[in-house]
Amino acid sequence: LRYVRVEFGGALIDDENELNGFAFQGVGNGTVIDNIQAHMVSDDCVEFFGGTANAKRILCTGVGDDNLDWTFGWTGKVQFLIAQQYDDAGGNGIEADNNEANNELTPVSRPVISNATFIGRPASENSKIGVLLRRGTQAELHNVVVTGFNDRCFDMDDETTFAFAVEADALTGNTVIENSIFDCATLAEDEEGDAFSLEDFLLDMNQGNEVGDPGLMAPDAVGAADFRPAPGSLAESGGQAPGDGF
Repeated sequence: LRYVRVEFGGALIDDENELNGFAFQGVGNGTVIDNIQAHMVSDDCVEFFGGTANAKRILCTGVGDDNLDWTFGWTGKVQFLIAQQYDDAGGNGIEADNNEANNELTPVSRPVISNATFIGRPASENSKIGVLLRRGTQAELHNVVVTGFNDRCFDMDDETTFAFAVEADALTGNTVIENSIFDCATLAEDEEGDAFSLEDFLLDMNQGNEVGDPGLMAPDAVGAADFRPAPGSLAESGGQAPGDGF
């Protein structure tokens, strides 16, 4: 798939099942996914159901639910993703699961996400959580910008998700979020049963993360957006790419 755009697609099957812009079901890394866009589809922009598929240069605009979704043991990679929510639609920036029925089921979801920008709508109740990790997923996030989400920038749910990420007050290396910028009215909220402080996880345990306006040129403009960092902005200095050829 190269230079493929899906517009105004998707459908509600029932309360639990919808059709996404792009859904990759157990797809392997021999498949090329490069320069794709989902525009105003009724559910997620891109969702990976297991597999090892990799994708580069993804644009999500005005989708009806989550921008990047994964479940069922996906272990692929995504690089260069921009997601812009609209006022009347949206969900989470990332909604990430391993397996709902068995959070520890192998293979465990553990993708690598690098150079991604998630733009929410602060005034819209449809704009929920920037990054939601739950149901035992692991992940590597590098050079990610999360801005403008109404609920909070970051959340982690479920005992297994916490256990995979931190052991004895130290990172295990299974879940890493580095060199990223968070800009929401609420960074994170700890809940009863959380194994550690989510704010500490982002700002103390992981390296290079900052809280503040990334300073993008015109991230909210619908149809005329400019996602580049402005001169002198927090995001202008760039991040640090993971040591990986992809």
